[in-house]
Amino acid sequence: MQENYWEEQVIKDKKYQDVTMEQYIFTDCTFENCSFEDCRLEATQFFRCDIRKADFREAKGYVIDIPSNKLKQAKFSFPEVTSLLTSLEIKID
Repeated sequence: MQENYWEEQVIKDKKYQDVTMEQYIFTDCTFENCSFEDCRLEATQFFRCDIRKADFREAKGYVIDIPSNKLKQAKFSFPEVTSLLTSLEIKID
């Protein structure tokens, strides 16, 4: 198993601020009261995670699958928030 692969973890009250996480994969994880503010999440992926109320403002490089994650009240900033549309496989002109 990869060191950067996390599955079925519950992470509470964690502030990742101005951190670089490269190619992490989070599957079936819960992030309670967590912040990724100003992080460089180079190709870090979130699948079937509960990231409600998580703070991704000013974070860059994340890959979040909209259909499989719980996102209610998560915080994002523009323009990086547009990367969320990638998982929907839509075309924007």
